[in-house]
Amino acid sequence: ELSPELEIPFEKILKVGNAYRELKEFERGVDVFLATLEAGFATESFVGAALEDQGRFLDALDYQKKLWMDFPDYGEIANSYFALAQQVYAKASDAKSLTPGKGKKEAPTSRELYDLSVKMLEQFRLTHPSHPLADDGAFTIANALFTLKAYDEMAGHAKASRKAYPGSDFAEAFQYLSALGNFWLRKYDAAFAAAKVVAEGNGKDKNLAAYICAQILHAQGKTVDSLKWYEKVKNEYP
Repeated sequence: ELSPELEIPFEKILKVGNAYRELKEFERGVDVFLATLEAGFATESFVGAALEDQGRFLDALDYQKKLWMDFPDYGEIANSYFALAQQVYAKASDAKSLTPGKGKKEAPTSRELYDLSVKMLEQFRLTHPSHPLADDGAFTIANALFTLKAYDEMAGHAKASRKAYPGSDFAEAFQYLSALGNFWLRKYDAAFAAAKVVAEGNGKDKNLAAYICAQILHAQGKTVDSLKWYEKVKNEYP
């Protein structure tokens, strides 16, 4: 940072790492080697960025996935895989605008991209279960499953995620999504029980949960009870 113009060639920085190792300053040696790997990964990633700038997102995706497999799953390299999975999820809604990958006649469908994002995020969670972004990945998976109308899987995933990440900022959202999934499955008792917890709290999904409580009761023909819940949110959802 003090000398941004200074460039140390690869073979020289490795000598620095080896020197620390010979001095038995192993942590410093590891820091040098890992920083070199991260810098190498960042440099190679410019190719993926260039492909994406040319409108070739799918080619960039293939390149980045292969590149990720060539490097140890550590630090910013691990974070990059999470970011890539989130990018796939973001692109899925506009799949028709994507240019087919090299050698392919057609681009993947929205469904295929949502499926891919789920698989990538599950892989990330499997390899980094205690990563600070693991709960964020779980939340994206839940939303992707909802989009795919995999309500049973989504409800189970949301319930398991709330249990897995009790202190997460997404804990309330997992509870709400569990209720939403069960509602679409017409499992009204389970849906109401899950939604009521959120509706009686003070989180940002409180009003949404109250509204779905009203809808659940309404769907069951419990009109009078549903009106009590609709009354709570009549100014939120006119």
